[in-house]
Amino acid sequence: MLLEVLQHFKIPAKKYSLVPIRDINRSSLWVKHVQNTLPSFEMVFSGSDLVKHLFSLEKNLKIVSLHKRKKISASEIRKKMLHNEKWENLVPKCVQKFLKKINATQRLQKINNF
Repeated sequence: MLLEVLQHFKIPAKKYSLVPIRDINRSSLWVKHVQNTLPSFEMVFSGSDLVKHLFSLEKNLKIVSLHKRKKISASEIRKKMLHNEKWENLVPKCVQKFLKKINATQRLQKINNF
């Protein structure tokens, strides 16, 4: 769904890389873990005070604060989908379109025996 949002806002693919990073649950090692996992980078985008602090200790990195938005819980969205409740207002339009395209509600109901 991240890809859907990036494409929706017409952000060229050459401007980003989406790379899953496993959490190691060790704050003191987190920055080095990320640096060893990713190609070199110059900016860190985060809404987490801890992440911003950890990366601020590194030289030559620009830290960009993300605005805290209303918390959206994926679990709550799935629950609403399962029970045929309104969920569309909780996600961007491009995510709504994607979830409807892949029949997410029906798929969730099927795997949960609804």
